[in-house]
Amino acid sequence: MKEQTDSKLDMKRWAAYSAAGMAALTASADTAEAEITHIVVGATWTSGDDFYYALENGASLNMFHPGGRARAGVYNATNGTLGSIAGFAQNGFNYASNLGSGVNISTQAFLGGFLDLASGSGYAGSQFSDTSGFLVFTFDTGGGSQFGWMRLTAAGDAPVNTYTIEEYAWGDVDEAVSVGQTVSVPEPSSLGLLALGAVGVLATRRKKLAVAS
Repeated sequence: MKEQTDSKLDMKRWAAYSAAGMAALTASADTAEAEITHIVVGATWTSGDDFYYALENGASLNMFHPGGRARAGVYNATNGTLGSIAGFAQNGFNYASNLGSGVNISTQAFLGGFLDLASGSGYAGSQFSDTSGFLVFTFDTGGGSQFGWMRLTAAGDAPVNTYTIEEYAWGDVDEAVSVGQTVSVPEPSSLGLLALGAVGVLATRRKKLAVAS
């Protein structure tokens, strides 16, 4: 009888520890600072436009549209360096990749310089000709690699190739960012991890008691 009483008291302690730890975990998640900068644009981009969208420390995403040729690049005016756009080479042209939501940006193949989104009625490799989607980019302002994405909506008017630049976002140095991600996922605190461990131990103890009975 004494053993059962001690077990019940012990379980109550674990439950209390677990509740306190889970509360701390929730609090730490609520107060975590956002590490992704997200900007809503909603601007029309068409023939003759040359737009610069600010990133950090002099870097910017340059959307260049000479004639019907829509191109994208990353440039840092402070140190004169170029960033990169995820893309591929085909038949002598460098094209921007049109990626789906949720893709890990850091795993993509990046090319420096300006990449084509569409040109006139569209070169064979163009993935943005009359098509909406996401382009992704990386840049380095001196502290390490940063990753981001931009969402475009095509007007379907080739060979002019007009787009709406809907929004874009980028993360802090060496932070993993997925296509379309706007908020960072906070890392659990040590107390929160202790709480999760307490829940697991409590579940195990209850299982053992159930077997014993």
